Amino acid sequence: MLEAASTSSQKVQYNVISIIDGSTIVVDMNGKEQTIRYAMIEPPKRNDPKLNAHSKSYNETLIQQSNGKVKLILDTAIKSQVKNPGVLIAYVILSNGKIANEEMIRSGLAQVREGIMSEFKREGKDITEALKKELQTVESIAKKKMIGIWKNQK
Repeated sequence: MLEAASTSSQKVQYNVISIIDGSTIVVDMNGKEQTIRYAMIEPPKRNDPKLNAHSKSYNETLIQQSNGKVKLILDTAIKSQVKNPGVLIAYVILSNGKIANEEMIRSGLAQVREGIMSEFKREGKDITEALKKELQTVESIAKKKMIGIWKNQK
């Protein structure tokens, strides 16, 4: 999906200090801890501790497979994705070139964040419909496989 974006001028690799959940990590950014929220995805609801633990565990696996190092494409367009102003929104690029955001959706352990396009429009930002469609396509495959958060859905 975002393979082309991973070849952008972003060359800096960051060490991941910790994994908070299925859509949040903490990286060492210039000697300071920085919380990173994965752009455009929503992890399982907090009222499902087992699924939340699975989502976090899969995110840990992705980061481990990336040797604890990631590249970031920051998404400064949507401030409303997080309530904490100290959190950065990013696409998290793994060492194998895959995007963690997309891999979490592909695994069925996250979904495309509802209302994302209306938030972009409300904030006067322009984003291609193609990005949303790509993520929704990946999500649709996970739904059809009935994996992760889609396991008990009909």
